[in-house]
Amino acid sequence: MATKKSINFTIEKENLSADIWFDRQVIEKIVLNLINNSIKYAKTGVMLKLQNLKIRKGI
Repeated sequence: MATKKSINFTIEKENLSADIWFDRQVIEKIVLNLINNSIKYAKTGVMLKLQNLKIRKGI
């Protein structure tokens, strides 16, 4: 669908040094849903970027 709409999709990730505990299947489902909806509702020719961000400790 992204190719059909001429959407440029990029992923930027940093290696995070923290140990993170989560349910992989749940996180995967959430991320894929966000990506699919972003592509589905984006206008033709836009750029979408998925990026992980560091947060401050204790937040």
